[in-house]
Amino acid sequence: MKTVVILAAGMGSRYGGSKQTDSFGPKGETLLEYSLRDAIAAGFTKLVFIVREAIKEEAIRIFEPLFKDKAVVLFVCQPVGYGNISRNKPWGTTHAVLCAKEVVNEPFIVINADDFYGADAYRSAYRFLTETPPEQNLCALISYSVSATLSAYGQVSRGVCHYDELFHLISISERKVQGTEEGVVYHTEDGKKVIIPDNTPVSMNFWCFFPYLFPMMQAVFEAFADMNQENPAAELPIPPVIDQLIAEGKISVTLIPTASEWFGVTYPQDKPEVIKKIVQLIR
Repeated sequence: MKTVVILAAGMGSRYGGSKQTDSFGPKGETLLEYSLRDAIAAGFTKLVFIVREAIKEEAIRIFEPLFKDKAVVLFVCQPVGYGNISRNKPWGTTHAVLCAKEVVNEPFIVINADDFYGADAYRSAYRFLTETPPEQNLCALISYSVSATLSAYGQVSRGVCHYDELFHLISISERKVQGTEEGVVYHTEDGKKVIIPDNTPVSMNFWCFFPYLFPMMQAVFEAFADMNQENPAAELPIPPVIDQLIAEGKISVTLIPTASEWFGVTYPQDKPEVIKKIVQLIR
């Protein structure tokens, strides 16, 4: 069995609503419905939705009837707080992945609910999880060229990848990137502007993982949460956790570029273009 862990607990603050359950297809289909059809066609047979309590009932109403006859379907709530630390917003995507650890004991992929990744991406991921022995401590990232993942309406968060000649990930840094007349740019913590090539591979949170990763991620997250008890806005994305585990020599990550076209929504203005691309795909 291979599982899809769907990160669907985001609050969609820049979008202005729940991207996970918004309609994009001609019959009201969500973007995620198209993605999960591709995943099931590639061989995945278990779907684990990580959701907020506020949208759990709606998510069950939309997705369970669509997929219950094709896969095992589970819904897990990501709590806002952690331990004795109370907050008003979730802790980010690392915590979301960890919410699946009690129900996932098999190789799995992680995807965003508001991204369309393309059928080739799922086939490549399934092949990697099938052919890779877990004891190698090797994970994978389905990567996309940064220029193909931008929004015309503002900055977007991407994991910018640095890799060797064998496509092994050396490091990955979470950056807010944007297309400009100069090229694709981001700014470092000290304000320095960096221009990167259009074909720089980036993470769109399409990861290929094995269950042995859960305790490693848990340890990093607990240290982060402890350091940020008084910071209500602190979130821990997946890329810095993977970057730390690579630096510590605990895991290796291979980049798997895909020929699939990516599209998704960050801002409400992105929606018409996504609807257009879906219509083109299903003709």
